[in-house]
Amino acid sequence: LSRLREPKGPIEGTNEGTSSASASEAGPFALSSPSPEQPPEAPKRKPKATTQRTDPEHGAKHAKVVAYYFETFERKRGSKPPFDGADGKAVSRLLAKCGGDAERACAAIVGAFADDWTAARTSIRAIASDPAKFIGARPRRSNGTTPTQPNYGVEIKAEVIEA
Repeated sequence: LSRLREPKGPIEGTNEGTSSASASEAGPFALSSPSPEQPPEAPKRKPKATTQRTDPEHGAKHAKVVAYYFETFERKRGSKPPFDGADGKAVSRLLAKCGGDAERACAAIVGAFADDWTAARTSIRAIASDPAKFIGARPRRSNGTTPTQPNYGVEIKAEVIEA
């Protein structure tokens, strides 16, 4: 058996190994020189809306609500709450849903932590999603017992129909 050796350099008479091939030899995907025509203009986009706050005291209100949330959370759970950028944005949403009133936002926080069951499971994001649910909330009175069903203790009599 004989082994054929492939040449190491370019083969004479071909364009193999050279970088300058004409567009017709390179095929339809070859880069061509820029044409004098201008490319079509891209559709113009709307300018981005500015996100300036209309309330100049927003920063102070935001800081007050965050401080109140931390204080209430630590008092109920005994540790600091996890807080990141999404939680900061949730505080801004809470303020917006409360009409910019920091006192009302703090009332929603109080309502969320009024009950031990909700206090153990709530976060600022949950409060911000529906502050009306927590404003004016009162603690549940369980007295250590489970709530009864509305029909508890009522005897239900069934009639037997004979066919």
